[in-house]
Amino acid sequence: MLLMATAQTPMKDLMASARQAEADGALAVSVFSGFPLADAPHSGLSVIAMTDNDQAGAEAICNRISDQAWSLREHTYKPFEPLSDSIARAKAMTDFPVVLVDHADNCNSGGSQDTMTVIAEALRQGLTGIAAGPILDPEAVATLVAAGVGATVTLKVGGKIKAPSVRMDSQPLKLTGRVRTISDGRFVVRGPVFTGSQIALGRTVVLDTGPLELIVCEGRVEPLDLAMFRFVGIEPTEKRYVVVKSKMQYRPTFGAMAKHIVECNGSGAATMDLACFDFRKVERPVYPLDRM
Repeated sequence: MLLMATAQTPMKDLMASARQAEADGALAVSVFSGFPLADAPHSGLSVIAMTDNDQAGAEAICNRISDQAWSLREHTYKPFEPLSDSIARAKAMTDFPVVLVDHADNCNSGGSQDTMTVIAEALRQGLTGIAAGPILDPEAVATLVAAGVGATVTLKVGGKIKAPSVRMDSQPLKLTGRVRTISDGRFVVRGPVFTGSQIALGRTVVLDTGPLELIVCEGRVEPLDLAMFRFVGIEPTEKRYVVVKSKMQYRPTFGAMAKHIVECNGSGAATMDLACFDFRKVERPVYPLDRM
């Protein structure tokens, strides 16, 4: 049995079993969830137990917790809602702002931070009042800076970084808009997390298409704080929709201001949709790649 566990794993239950084993006499018991995005032979969940010269007892603990994890496997991975359905659900909401979480392209998890799939679908379905970013695209930044504030520009943004091991459908998105802001990309995180962190995104531009205000920059950083938008003159609390490329860090800040949160299964190397990866080295069979 091999289990590739995702963030939905009921680790609390497994850790409770480990603590109980320690209370019953084991010296130490640890449960490792593994890292499902790693294409390596031993990427799955594992259990280690230490006892006082009791090999059979240690093995029994490991087997018991491993069996428990296997019994909970259906809770470790869930089907992803189609992106078009997520955006349609967001479109039907009437309380704003709605935060659209583009979790597959989170740079802190290895995403390129340049995929445009979620933004493109939001525009296709007619959403307006959107703030999104930052998008990494130094080429687009150079074009927009050269055009200058106030200029109207048509260009392709994002979708330029490829990840051969991931099946992605993100392409550059052709946009026409006005260059509204040009910044040096420096600001300070105000909190409540990472408070005081100094961010340097390189040259940063706001492209205003009407329905969309898009932040395009030369560097990568996860949107840790509302200052990510405020430092270029966008007030996120006044937008209908805010697209952030994040998995968890958005919760204390963007999550706190949101009336609704919609997780969007877009494209990106940080996706937890394991069906998107071309695994070649992981030990098989493995759940959930091989449903047993």
